[in-house]
Amino acid sequence: MGRQLLAVTVELVGGDAGPLLLATAHLESTKDHATERKRQLLQSLRHLRQAVCKTPRAVSAALLGGDLNIRDEEVKAVHKDLGDEAHGFADLWSFCGAPEAERWTWDTTQNSNVGANFACKTRFDRILFISPGVSDAPGVAGLAAAKAKAKAKASPHATATSSGEGWRPRSIRLLGKEKVAGLGRFPSDHWGLLTEWTCGSSAPASAPEKAAKPALGFANLNSSGAVIDLDA
Repeated sequence: MGRQLLAVTVELVGGDAGPLLLATAHLESTKDHATERKRQLLQSLRHLRQAVCKTPRAVSAALLGGDLNIRDEEVKAVHKDLGDEAHGFADLWSFCGAPEAERWTWDTTQNSNVGANFACKTRFDRILFISPGVSDAPGVAGLAAAKAKAKAKASPHATATSSGEGWRPRSIRLLGKEKVAGLGRFPSDHWGLLTEWTCGSSAPASAPEKAAKPALGFANLNSSGAVIDLDA
């Protein structure tokens, strides 16, 4: 149905980490299209892995984020189909401690945009990533651990404490949960995902907070980007 993977490579200006591949896709929707959706996710993750594993390495890390319409059991099936290629991939929500308050991105009990007369909570929207030295560190749950139990957190936003160098997620939270003034509707029937990362040799999130530094800019290393046909 015309599904594509859109990808672009960027690099921090003044940062000490290597290039980062950012990819997004809107995978096939509805439960009836699970087979096609799993094939699309498999193809997308293989694209990320190829980018990270090139010699010489083209990017230091890669992530796929978006409305993937994916279910936990489908992620596990893709993990199995990937075999050894699944090593090093992680689900950002699980990596950040699986915070229950930031779990459901499509929730008809809280979001009235769809006007559903049924209750449904799912995690259709996800960020999956591969960052050597971080996502493959000992103790980090892989893709198959998508149902990781939320840990108790003092902060409402979960943080990750992996100490490996490289691109590292620090936190994840839902956004878009307030109705647009004057419209009486939410921005979308899905909640958005907001995540904070550190890069290079930055201290993990558990370290004491330091004074805020000026924002670092991004340099686009691939002005044309990449569009991969997921229906091929």
